[in-house]
Amino acid sequence: MALDQIAAVREPQAPGAPRPVVTLDSGYDLETLAHSTVDADLLVRLAKHRVVYRAPERHPGRGRPRLHGEPFRLAEEDTHGQPHQSTRLIHAAYGEVRIDAWTDLHAAGAPDAPFSVVRVQVERLPNKQLPPRPLWLAWIGGPLPADLSVLWRWYLRRFTVEHAFRFFKQTLGWTTVRPRNPAAADRWSWLIAAACWQLWLARPLVSDVHVPWEHPRPDGLLTPGQVRRHFTGISVRVGTPARAPRTRGKSPGRQKGQRPAPPLHYQVARRPPRRAALITEFLVQTSTPNEFRVSRCALRVEASRLRTRTARPLRLLPFDRVGPATPTANAQQICESL
Repeated sequence: MALDQIAAVREPQAPGAPRPVVTLDSGYDLETLAHSTVDADLLVRLAKHRVVYRAPERHPGRGRPRLHGEPFRLAEEDTHGQPHQSTRLIHAAYGEVRIDAWTDLHAAGAPDAPFSVVRVQVERLPNKQLPPRPLWLAWIGGPLPADLSVLWRWYLRRFTVEHAFRFFKQTLGWTTVRPRNPAAADRWSWLIAAACWQLWLARPLVSDVHVPWEHPRPDGLLTPGQVRRHFTGISVRVGTPARAPRTRGKSPGRQKGQRPAPPLHYQVARRPPRRAALITEFLVQTSTPNEFRVSRCALRVEASRLRTRTARPLRLLPFDRVGPATPTANAQQICESL
């Protein structure tokens, strides 16, 4: 989990080390992150339809106090109210940037873990004609920084990291190799990193030759992907310190009596089939207290629906084998015969 990885990174660091800021996507569970005790500040993206709550007002009467106050719906601006902190700035690529922050909000499953919600609204997006949507972020950790623009700049760096990982996987083939042990996987990862640095350092050696759908950069430099397309010419000019290969003849092969041990295989985690469970649920739901009788037509309809979920075909029972019985026994009989 991400929290365990953050804790593992922070453990060997000195006590006086700077507190890191970790940017996360909206796929992480907000309640779990709000209850986390890691020594780091979390900047989490929120889905546009997310609903959080304000702190409840004090209840002077009897009974259980309220856990949630008024809802704060990200998609409904009339529920936001006045922000507690705001910042305006002008950016060369995004135009006017407006950043607002609301404090003392909490998720539905974590009323005792308040955090801050930040909204970033830009005037325009680079190379896009569509109107920009607001970017919602949750700040979990220490107090908000005095300058809210640093939150937006921190999260913008995450997109650069994501594009780098995509380049490693799709272009350099980071995930195409299947090493058999973790040490080999680490060496392969460092080799990919070294190749990326070579492409980065070779940018001044390559002329700007881009495909028609690529826009030239304002600074005139090329991306690592563009350099890779022309790196063969650089390799020919630079050469290699290795000697030319020489003919060695036929390989001697294995020695007599040599029997190498089989390679170590790791079990692949797979989901168990849900076919029997789905049929049992269907039979129980369609039963009556007095008599449990399933017709062949009903089973055929359910089988056609289940074939879209499972690759293996279903085998139907004859009509005479499905007779009056208890729901549990009949469902068990049908599932065992499949």
